[in-house]
Amino acid sequence: MWHDGGWGGWLAMALLMVAFWAGVIVLVIWLVRGGAFQQARRDSTKGPSALGILDKRFVRGEIDREEYESRRAALLG
Repeated sequence: MWHDGGWGGWLAMALLMVAFWAGVIVLVIWLVRGGAFQQARRDSTKGPSALGILDKRFVRGEIDREEYESRRAALLG
């Protein structure tokens, strides 16, 4: 089968091998630069939101209702 004297079989195998390794390289680059691990990186660097902090301050009694509502309106635009 491989010794029929033609280059077609060898060329096809070489092209498939190049395509396979190119796919592996693209997959690795995608994983490193922003694929599967990007969401975990974003979640670990995200801190509490401004509205969350404002809600906690109101619940703890650090600010009154009027101040809470005015700051909330300012944050929401």
